[in-house]
Amino acid sequence: EESGLDYRHLECELYPKPAWLLELDPRGKVPVLVDGGAAVPESEAIVGLVAAGAGLQEADAERAAAWRAVVNSELLPAGEAGRRAELQAALAKLDRLVAGPYVTGDSFGVSIDIEHSALSFCR
Repeated sequence: EESGLDYRHLECELYPKPAWLLELDPRGKVPVLVDGGAAVPESEAIVGLVAAGAGLQEADAERAAAWRAVVNSELLPAGEAGRRAELQAALAKLDRLVAGPYVTGDSFGVSIDIEHSALSFCR
């Protein structure tokens, strides 16, 4: 919604996965974005594609990349394995990377949208 681009949101049951979802992506991954006939699964790829289409950029691309690296290499693995001490350390590292009211500064950027789902998962 922050992109201002038109879209249509469809919800589906995850179990069993509907046939139309499996036609878009044989693995049945959600979310999936269909753009120009091509199906793009994976949240990070979708957000990147939408951001590019809307001309959105991070206020601080280096800080955004560091944030994503911590989430993907430290936070998510610790959360999946239930390692609370490592999870707390990763969260502390992310806290030090925050540059303002948003992840990369004073304005909305794509990092917060990508990482919101990761943080929700670890909760």
